[in-house]
Amino acid sequence: MLDIQKLIGAPKIVVTEVNATTSQFSVHHLPRWFGHTLGNALRRIVLWYNIWAAVTGLTIKGVSHEYHIVDGVKESVIDIMLNFKKLRFVVDESVDMIQWVPQKFKGTGVYTSGQLKLPAGITLLSDDVFLFEITDPSTEIIADVRIEKWYGYYSIDYLRHRDAKEWSNEVNTLLIDNDFNVVEYMKYDVLEVIEDFTGSTKDTLVLE
Repeated sequence: MLDIQKLIGAPKIVVTEVNATTSQFSVHHLPRWFGHTLGNALRRIVLWYNIWAAVTGLTIKGVSHEYHIVDGVKESVIDIMLNFKKLRFVVDESVDMIQWVPQKFKGTGVYTSGQLKLPAGITLLSDDVFLFEITDPSTEIIADVRIEKWYGYYSIDYLRHRDAKEWSNEVNTLLIDNDFNVVEYMKYDVLEVIEDFTGSTKDTLVLE
């Protein structure tokens, strides 16, 4: 059996921060044609199997369904759900896979994800996402946000079936289908590099 590690030695990996949200990884000295094989496999893994946390459920005091109108709030309940759907979190291994996090909002003004109060072990990645605007000073929103850690995609049908089975479909839970991925895109390029004067080449794999 071919030991690829002995054949090519230790690959040299160079990490470059392109900007605040993009990183570039360069893997040097790969055997010729191996760059495409490795690049395609890594792209599929990163886009699918990366475990993060997202919102899959929401309860708002006095709200029984997504078509409810909350007095004193500019946005509809559906818009609020869609805004919470954008949030992504990092959850420590010591924290349960599913967490219900209580929240309270009172007073006129715009509320964003940066104002959420989160327990230890849960870190917000989306710190400037608009959630809703309260226009009536007497309005108070009391909510519970369900944060789940997993990978892939949870559909509404899956959540409805699972919740009905495990928790008897808790009353007034607004289900939010979600994709747990935090990587919006990943591309790769393979460069052929001449190693010596004999003309032998090696691949350099660049992932962004």
